[in-house]
Amino acid sequence: MGAPVAPEGGWRRWGLFGVLVAFALYKAVAYVDVRRNPSKVALGAQAPALRIPLISGGGVSLTSESGEVVLLDFWASWCKPCVRSMPELKEVARRLSGEGFRMVLVNQDFGADERRDLVARFAEAHGVADLPMALDPGVAATTWGVSALPFTVLIDGEGVVRHQWTGAERADVMTDLVRALTKDRSP
Repeated sequence: MGAPVAPEGGWRRWGLFGVLVAFALYKAVAYVDVRRNPSKVALGAQAPALRIPLISGGGVSLTSESGEVVLLDFWASWCKPCVRSMPELKEVARRLSGEGFRMVLVNQDFGADERRDLVARFAEAHGVADLPMALDPGVAATTWGVSALPFTVLIDGEGVVRHQWTGAERADVMTDLVRALTKDRSP
């Protein structure tokens, strides 16, 4: 007696079906989880006082200092939407220079030793080397509940979270949101 013989393509069909069902369940659970808790820090809440290292050395605060509006962008070099958003972020920084605004790009790449060089090379290649690049050791993404990249947060001059979104956004939209927050604090 020989080994059991499956009908023509039977095992492949069932294997493919199982993979598709598993993927659909994963996406459904991920969608429900993101909808229920898109961020651990709610809109209107005080931004957590975190300080993480910069690739240039030293550290940076991830909340408002001196009353400026802060834009945090959580990104990674392997994330295609993150890469596509870099010119938009650069444009926002250019438009809002000197307007009581600060931007911090919070890198989520893996690796310890080579990471600083990887991020520096990426920043140079994409024309964003002049923007503050922070290396998140994992604490910022965990605190904010980042579950997808890019993840962007706008913090007003009082340190309160006013806007947050997942995915790339156009420079004009981000500029308008920041300007609305800087006008709110004008006398």
